[in-house]
Amino acid sequence: MEQTKKVLVSGASFAGLTTAYWLNKMGFKVTVVEIGSHLKMGGTPVDIKDQTIDIIKRMGLFEQIKTNRIGPERWEFENSHDVTEHSVSLEKLPDNESEIERDLLLVMRFAPRTEQEVRLRNQNGFLFL
Repeated sequence: MEQTKKVLVSGASFAGLTTAYWLNKMGFKVTVVEIGSHLKMGGTPVDIKDQTIDIIKRMGLFEQIKTNRIGPERWEFENSHDVTEHSVSLEKLPDNESEIERDLLLVMRFAPRTEQEVRLRNQNGFLFL
């Protein structure tokens, strides 16, 4: 009888959850622990390009990320009275690049492709997601 190997991944950010996803696909029973009391929401958007595109395509997330991508079309420079003094039009992102909100991290975690366990710390210990 073959025993399932167990792995503990520390950190429930992009790297930790992606690592857990691939280890799970390889047959490991994965538990992810996160010292924070919740998954990080908001913050600076994340660029998805270059080698990351291949990874998210293999995870089946490319179309979902592409659909939810963001990106400024124009930068505006305002003075202290909130009056625009100058603006610059920006090129549209190429189809194979995306910029996404960090909140999309939840899409990666809760996608029905994985069975990893995520524990978030609270004042009494850990919570399971």
